Amino acid sequence: MEFTALWIFEDELKYLHEINFVSARFSFSPPVHKYQGILYFEESLIKLEGTNNDGLTIIEINIYKSQIDEIFLGFDQIYTIYVSRGLGFWKPIRIKYINNKLISTLYLIVNYRIGFTDNNKFFNLLKDWLI
Repeated sequence: MEFTALWIFEDELKYLHEINFVSARFSFSPPVHKYQGILYFEESLIKLEGTNNDGLTIIEINIYKSQIDEIFLGFDQIYTIYVSRGLGFWKPIRIKYINNKLISTLYLIVNYRIGFTDNNKFFNLLKDWLI
């Protein structure tokens, strides 16, 4: 299966400049993210392919089913409702995964369309896939 996706890593989100958050409150732009592209949902992995917000840097991330440590749907102390640009109408998906003993946390927005996402649907799909 294939979805459009926006994503940002926890460490990147922590260090976004305050101006990004101010503009988030007064624009019709998508939620705060650093990468955008396609999410491929496969039998053994989630593959993200896209570009950095500069449109020049290509990124590819493979998250294998066996690497996923935790999934969560909702806001937390890092990706707050203030960051969401959606006033809580949708919630981000947080995926923590372990690759070579390094823990990474990724915030994901699936099929964003002006104020709406398919995050609930994708999160349920993800839960079933992990069982």
